[in-house]
Amino acid sequence: MKRRLATLSCMIMLSFDLKQDSLIRAYLYTIAPDSQLLLLVVHHIVSDGISLLRLVSELGELITAASTNRPANLMPLHYGYGHYLNDQEKLPDTCQYQESEQYWLKQLHHVSGVLDLPYDQPRQDAPSYLGATCLAKCGGFRRGRVA
Repeated sequence: MKRRLATLSCMIMLSFDLKQDSLIRAYLYTIAPDSQLLLLVVHHIVSDGISLLRLVSELGELITAASTNRPANLMPLHYGYGHYLNDQEKLPDTCQYQESEQYWLKQLHHVSGVLDLPYDQPRQDAPSYLGATCLAKCGGFRRGRVA
């Protein structure tokens, strides 16, 4: 068990290479013949707290439904990614977008290169790996939440 925990710790702390890695990693470990552990490691650039809550909730529902041989009861998506992309493609043609773009081009015309913006807190020398942890057990197990 200690070796398995050490492996999980390594998987959690493994850095992301934004140029070539997947920004969501999934590992499925068999703990016992009837018990598995799904470890999801998600880079913060591809998700937010609300999305992670929905992901965990829907995964839990899918696993519970499959284990009890019933259809999954998932909330419908009223506004999917396709809708979002369609809206984004139309955005540059709107007056509001064009006015906003002209405003910001005027405001930032004197800026060249990389902006030297202050951090809200000093960057640490080494990563802390203090990301959120979510424990969820489906079908009568304990449930956790993304902090």
